[in-house]
Amino acid sequence: AESEQRARAEAERRQRELEESFGREIKGVVDAAAAGDFGQRIPVEGKRGLMQKLALGVNQMGEMVQAAALDLGAMLRGLAEGDLSHRIVKDYRGQLGELKANANATAEKLAEIVGEIQAATGEVSNAAAEISGGNDDLSQRTEQASSNLEETAASMEQMAATVKQNAENAGKADELSASANQI
Repeated sequence: AESEQRARAEAERRQRELEESFGREIKGVVDAAAAGDFGQRIPVEGKRGLMQKLALGVNQMGEMVQAAALDLGAMLRGLAEGDLSHRIVKDYRGQLGELKANANATAEKLAEIVGEIQAATGEVSNAAAEISGGNDDLSQRTEQASSNLEETAASMEQMAATVKQNAENAGKADELSASANQI
């Protein structure tokens, strides 16, 4: 009976040690998660029953949150580098599913806005090219008009000189006529 009591006491002591050790393992994973590290896991080997189920559940939760954080981080890194095509495709549920949907919707909206800006930039560029072409055409026509005015002014000077010469010649002819009349 005494050896049975010792065996039972020893089994209870080992069970308490296992539970305390398991409690430290859970605390370590939870503390790491609270600090933003979702990569910690509880070893499953050697655990049975409730401890094994808890270890598997905590590990699964850590894996899911870590995967979502990595997916979101990769998407945001892509956005920061100008890659608006990256989307989160893994299936998430609950709040992680909402986070995925919101992140993807944000990327879609940014891509749409950038597309609109690119289209507007193209239109402004085309309009600027048309204005530049119009300015070149106007400049060419102004130069042509200026050249025509210079030619007209030169012709007017020649006509004025010819008219003056004709007036002088007419004056001389008038003098000759008056002289011939007297003779």
